Amino acid sequence: MKPSALSHITGKKLLLTVLISLALCLTVPGTSAEHEWDHRYTLTGIVTADNGEIATDTPVFLDCSPENANQNICGHNEGRNSTTNDSGSYSLELHIHSGDHGEVIYLLVENKSYRHVLDLEGTDGQAEEGDRTATMNIDLSLPSEQQQQSMSNETIIIGASIALVLILIMMMVINSRKSGTDTTKGKSFQHRTDLLSCPKCDTKLKDSNLINHLMKRHFYSEANAAEELKNQTLP
Repeated sequence: MKPSALSHITGKKLLLTVLISLALCLTVPGTSAEHEWDHRYTLTGIVTADNGEIATDTPVFLDCSPENANQNICGHNEGRNSTTNDSGSYSLELHIHSGDHGEVIYLLVENKSYRHVLDLEGTDGQAEEGDRTATMNIDLSLPSEQQQQSMSNETIIIGASIALVLILIMMMVINSRKSGTDTTKGKSFQHRTDLLSCPKCDTKLKDSNLINHLMKRHFYSEANAAEELKNQTLP
């Protein structure tokens, strides 16, 4: 084969290789971007079973159910999952954008959902590659996120009800004591031997108040009121 023909064939192969590579890049635009660190987010951890032992061969999914799904994140991570190994460890790599910082996702394990907040900036508030890996251990003996929320709401309602009942009981006790004290005072006042009796009513009065009581309440003259006082105070 002539050198010129060989060179022509080699050029065609090179051109074909370039075109194929270009076509692959154009048809899978997200592939290269996903390999950049600021598009990756890896969750790792250990799954513990209900009996306290490690859970092996247990699937870990990104929960995309309607009540838990972040549609934007689920759209980039359809079908992604992991399975725990012999030590109960899983590693779930997700396609996460920088704008997803602070978003909430849920992991689905054994039909239980567990909440995770995406922290892409770390304690220093700067987005760095090291912030793209997080640890989330999952204990299957704990209730799911929805069950925990329901239990929390029930606890608040029960606590508020108990507090209300205690307040009502305290108010009843205070009123009862106050009423009892007033009644005791009234009874003790009525049975005092140093008090004078009004001749017109059952009122018990101190001797210093009898004259005013008779004059104002029963329209006695001052002289008659004084006479009544004198009659009651004579030995």
